[in-house]
Amino acid sequence: TDEKADLLNDTLCILFDSMMSNPGDIDPKILWREFGVRYHEAIDPYLSKKANEGNFARVEQVLIDACEQESKEKLFGFYMSFKDYNKAQQVLDGIVRVGDAREQAFKDIEQIWLYWKQLDVKVPLTDQEVQTLTNVATMDIPERGFARGILASTMGIRIWDFDEPIEPRQAKTNDNIKDKIVELYPNPAKSDIVIGLNNNLDFSGKLLVIDLSGRTILSKKLDLSKGETTKINISNLTNGNYKAILIDNAGAIVGKSSFLVTKK
Repeated sequence: TDEKADLLNDTLCILFDSMMSNPGDIDPKILWREFGVRYHEAIDPYLSKKANEGNFARVEQVLIDACEQESKEKLFGFYMSFKDYNKAQQVLDGIVRVGDAREQAFKDIEQIWLYWKQLDVKVPLTDQEVQTLTNVATMDIPERGFARGILASTMGIRIWDFDEPIEPRQAKTNDNIKDKIVELYPNPAKSDIVIGLNNNLDFSGKLLVIDLSGRTILSKKLDLSKGETTKINISNLTNGNYKAILIDNAGAIVGKSSFLVTKK
């Protein structure tokens, strides 16, 4: 609530003032870990106000003293807000290093996203990094959003989540298409797949096969009677993960499924 937020902000301000006036009384690492990291949004305006009042050096030193790995982002944001890009770059270099440490850095998706978003560093991704980010982007974890953002902003690769509910403003129905699965076999496939609907309904429309970057690899018109299946040639597809989507003649998605292509 607003009342709790105000109380939290007041508490942080009191603690921060106490720490600045009596630096030996409160361990800044404890303060920052317990308050600044968890509730940094509440104290951001206060830090900026203190710095703008002429306390830049003192605020900077407090942040540096408190700056273990979990709070380096705060110090980075502080320098960015005052357009001290050189110091901001130095802080980021301590978190994410371009070069031999990039593989380790990519394990921290959020910091990598920060690197590109804030400093707009145009460093081409390697094939391995693209694959790593693609793997994260397709996992059912919160970090997938960061991975998708990096792929889209740096490589122009879009990762679509076909399992999320359809927004009512974007389609004629808000039904979750998880329950309308396309039946595919064999899976993994090599040169052909057999496709049908498991809801025993007629279908008239088209089949789209989309890769993980969101590109349409195959488009084919389909007409299926109840319980009918059809064989689709996929010999032109390379090894990888794909989505099969059935779209009816009205433009609505009525079914989808994932499949893997493996060729020796």
